[in-house]
Amino acid sequence: MDGDFALVYGDGTEDLITIACPEGKKELRVSFNPAWETGYTKADGTVFNGPFDKAIVTFDDKAFEGVQDTSVKDGTVYVVKADADSVTAVMLATNAAISLTSDVEQIRDGMPDTGGAFDMFATTCAQINGLR
Repeated sequence: MDGDFALVYGDGTEDLITIACPEGKKELRVSFNPAWETGYTKADGTVFNGPFDKAIVTFDDKAFEGVQDTSVKDGTVYVVKADADSVTAVMLATNAAISLTSDVEQIRDGMPDTGGAFDMFATTCAQINGLR
């Protein structure tokens, strides 16, 4: 996601979420750390090995489906359409989370930010994508 306008937040040690907004593409690109867990036995006795192609990205209480960008080879990136609804949700949010659709127990989230970072990010994202 080099060269994209991005909001990076988290506790700085383990959980880290990056929300990028490439100019003119009308998309939000969400990545995270640590990676999804795989190869473990779930409560129903099955071994979880994916799929990893879809996730739910939540900005406070507003949820959006993210689809994995399979062209990214270093890490996992989910793409959410940047439109009036998603950008407004980011603008009003103080936190974000991402959960794997195929294993909703796996959730990555950052530390809440009440300093206006989400609002400033979303406002700029809207401007560089012609949404304002």
